[in-house]
Amino acid sequence: MSMHEQQQFLPPAARVQVHAPAAPVAAANQYDFRPDAGGRSLGELAWHLAEIDAYLSAGVAARNIDFSVKLPGLERPRKVSELADAYARVHAESAARITAMRRRISIACSLSWPRDAQR
Repeated sequence: MSMHEQQQFLPPAARVQVHAPAAPVAAANQYDFRPDAGGRSLGELAWHLAEIDAYLSAGVAARNIDFSVKLPGLERPRKVSELADAYARVHAESAARITAMRRRISIACSLSWPRDAQR
């Protein structure tokens, strides 16, 4: 991975603005509403976005994605009013993990990727 490729991916991933998940998903009394009786509630669906952010960034940083291990600080908020702040916190932590990996990725790629390799 060239430095240009890293700059194309890593900084934007770290700068992603928190938009949709931070917006209220429903009225305060609709957190437990299930559009599909067998599926997740609106609150659970909204929090699932934060879980994806956290598990993927932690897994990439650890070089092992393990969904069986509960990550600290990833307890699901139980109110619509708590979702935005909790998601912003989880996203900021995820972005920090990705940003911290930038130097390690650069060093690893420069050692393992031959400069004259064809793509």
